[in-house]
Amino acid sequence: TLQAALSLQASPDFSLTLGAASSSFRQRWELTPAAGSADIDAADYAAGLFKNLQYLFAANYRFHPEWNSYLVFKTQQSNVILTDDEKRPGLIVSTFPDANASYFGHIGYGVRTALWPQLFLSLEMRHQFLEISDTTAAAVYSGVDEAHLWNNELIAGIKYRPAPALTLGLLYARYLKYDNTLNIRYLDGEINGVPQVAFARLDKPQAIVLSGEYRFSALRFRGSYQLSQIKYGNSGETLLEDRIGLLTVEIGYDFH
Repeated sequence: TLQAALSLQASPDFSLTLGAASSSFRQRWELTPAAGSADIDAADYAAGLFKNLQYLFAANYRFHPEWNSYLVFKTQQSNVILTDDEKRPGLIVSTFPDANASYFGHIGYGVRTALWPQLFLSLEMRHQFLEISDTTAAAVYSGVDEAHLWNNELIAGIKYRPAPALTLGLLYARYLKYDNTLNIRYLDGEINGVPQVAFARLDKPQAIVLSGEYRFSALRFRGSYQLSQIKYGNSGETLLEDRIGLLTVEIGYDFH
């Protein structure tokens, strides 16, 4: 993900931020052929940078010397067509005639307070939204031709600043409401005549994020590692457990 933002300090207690973000997306499909059938080459679907821009707006307000509040809004980007970078045999063409991706929009708001000069606590509620109509790829698999998704996520965090230039952080996030219909419902029905099993979500997704930031003059170096988990099943029995590890590295520069 490539993100750029510009912040304006409107007053000592109030600031505004405007920005844009774009993600490079790649997904690989690897299929095992039936016994006696020819091998099937893997297919890579991808979307490059600057083809799926999301815009963001943020406002920060300090209403007490020890308390800060903030509001964040990010637009959604739906039905981003993924290009096929490799030649594929006819079986995959007929099975996956189209592929696309959608990125949730965000509405977030929260507060942060300082327990001590080096220790900070934060609490945020984040709503993810996605409105889609005529979803070409999803409709092929499940008949879903529109979606209205709204998720609620609670995020609690703690930051510790052992030195003026170094900040360490820990976040815990858990969904209070989660729906990702487009990624689940296509499993219910048939694909090329083969019956599929619909998985029900057995728990609410949760994640832990470890982060660190170091400042050197106007430069900022930041890294984070996120570990998330969600379980799916059928008739109350766990069939899938999805664990994702995400490493992020950022470099920023403060203009004065």
